[in-house]
Amino acid sequence: MEGAFDQRHHLRYTSETFNSYDWGFFGMAVGVRTQDLRKVYSSSPPMGAAGGFIARADAKGSKQAKTQIPALDGLSLEIAPGEIFGLLGPNGAGKSTTVGVLTTRVRPTSGQAWIGEHDVWKEQAHVKRLIGVVPQRPNLDFSLTAREILVFHGAYFGIGSKVRNDRADALLEKFKLTERGNQMVRGFSGGMMQRLSIARAMMHDPQVLFLDEPSAGLDPQTRLLL
Repeated sequence: MEGAFDQRHHLRYTSETFNSYDWGFFGMAVGVRTQDLRKVYSSSPPMGAAGGFIARADAKGSKQAKTQIPALDGLSLEIAPGEIFGLLGPNGAGKSTTVGVLTTRVRPTSGQAWIGEHDVWKEQAHVKRLIGVVPQRPNLDFSLTAREILVFHGAYFGIGSKVRNDRADALLEKFKLTERGNQMVRGFSGGMMQRLSIARAMMHDPQVLFLDEPSAGLDPQTRLLL
């Protein structure tokens, strides 16, 4: 077990390496790397923040200042293939921004990031085939059954009918959802939705799996299962 510390916002990580070959098609086989990654968000200040005076955007010669909000400040890290890596820190430390950059959803202000040998921003289409993403809040399609969600996800990635059906069965079993596989997900509990979200992210056999606060709001039993 290892630990490291980043000076900005007390962003920390813990990691542990496992033999990925023991995981079958669930194994992760490529690494992740970032170099001097920076992200600064720009937003207008709240109305009335400047002493009650609100400048008109169309007023001649006026220019409303923008607030610069640094989320990442020179983050460099390297995650080995087969490594379970936990990014820790308080709200606003940049955890979700880091995941957003690595999953092509957030464009960095500067710096670089790679999934395996592929530059995240120069080779987005290729990178997306290598990663699985579990968002902080489930975004499942409530008009589908649990099994349909998995099978359709596999089809999006061009997986053949037999393979995607076999994988769907294996993942439903792995996450204790087999008995609910043919039921609509709108009636699922929060924990069941989270388990299904993780199963969906693993359907196309990703080389890297990103989980953004996967245990948030879950009961102790479901946390142990995850």
